[in-house]
Amino acid sequence: MTIVHREIVEVLQDLPIICAVVHPTTGDTVLVKRGTRGYWPAPRGLHLETFNRRHGVTPQQYEAMLYGSLFGFDVPVADPLNHQRGEEALPVGFEPTTFPARPQT
Repeated sequence: MTIVHREIVEVLQDLPIICAVVHPTTGDTVLVKRGTRGYWPAPRGLHLETFNRRHGVTPQQYEAMLYGSLFGFDVPVADPLNHQRGEEALPVGFEPTTFPARPQT
């Protein structure tokens, strides 16, 4: 897989405003926001697939949003162009260790 390197402005234009993802440590459904590290608790009963379908989230955007929330949106793994169906989601060198804490508001 060839890794695409784009400016963060271009990457953010190709991502949804919000996305529901599975927390990699707890398995809970959480919400992540475009351009923001960390996550927010999802409302009780939120169905991940239905939420993402209604928000037009593609599988590539899902992966990019998850890893952008973990590593920041200025890295190649946060670009949906670097995710293709059936291929390894994380390029070599990116191994999630812990999910960032919920941002303080």
